[in-house]
Amino acid sequence: MSPTGEVSEAQSLVSATCWYLERCETFEAEKPYIFTFDVSGSGIETTNHRYSEHNLAMCDVRGVEGNLKLDSHGFAFASHATALSSPDFDSNETVRQKYYPEIDAMMRELFPDAVKIHIFTHLRRRRPNGFLGEAKDQVIAAPIPFAHADFTPHGARVRLSSLLEEETALQCCRFEIINVWRVTDGPNNDWPLAVCGHQTVNPSDIETTDVIHDTYVGESVRAYYNPNHRWYYLSNQQVDEVVIFCNTDSRGMEFPFALHSAFRTSAGNASTRGRESIEVRVACFFSTEG
Repeated sequence: MSPTGEVSEAQSLVSATCWYLERCETFEAEKPYIFTFDVSGSGIETTNHRYSEHNLAMCDVRGVEGNLKLDSHGFAFASHATALSSPDFDSNETVRQKYYPEIDAMMRELFPDAVKIHIFTHLRRRRPNGFLGEAKDQVIAAPIPFAHADFTPHGARVRLSSLLEEETALQCCRFEIINVWRVTDGPNNDWPLAVCGHQTVNPSDIETTDVIHDTYVGESVRAYYNPNHRWYYLSNQQVDEVVIFCNTDSRGMEFPFALHSAFRTSAGNASTRGRESIEVRVACFFSTEG
């Protein structure tokens, strides 16, 4: 693999399906948006997003995963054991009391210069029976099959506003929102997670979208299709293997972050066991904005 994330002939490619936001005239006059709560009966659409399906070649990084770096590609793969078993992850209390400390210790090792490590949420996902992978942009605990990032720099500040009000010294710090993602039953090839190399994404590929909650408006990222995008995943992912990726950097979207998406493969379609996973979102603060 080259420093720019190009695929070498030694790496295997898997044919896959992923969804991208469609370019449309609507966005010239109206910002993309998605409501996270029921607006039926109001005459307002839940979202103005429209998606199209694309066939992609996903690069299996099994055997060369160590070549991918968080500070250049926007993501990395790592070995990280957990003491929890699959049923443990169904309990939010168990996750917070036992899993958060495991992730906190890993993040402190990865970012020894961070002035604060703050785990602020987690998501438990399962692929439900009959899941077909349509790009339904809504808040569901199922694999998300479209190219996206969970936060923009602005959206992250909104999400972290309570913390920033409580600890005002953090307001002048730069920060990154890092996700730590793992399957909780493996090996897994069912709707695996793919991440896109940041060097292959152009600014024109990115669209910001309002995420409208009942008490505040956040902001996230959707992507337009570009055949130059290079996507990577880890085949037969085990429970003790994690994907670590940056959702956003407070300095701006020109700094490495990872578009990500679940994707459909023939191997996954043949699986009788639905994918289950957990992702933890972590805010890492650093002493200066530079």
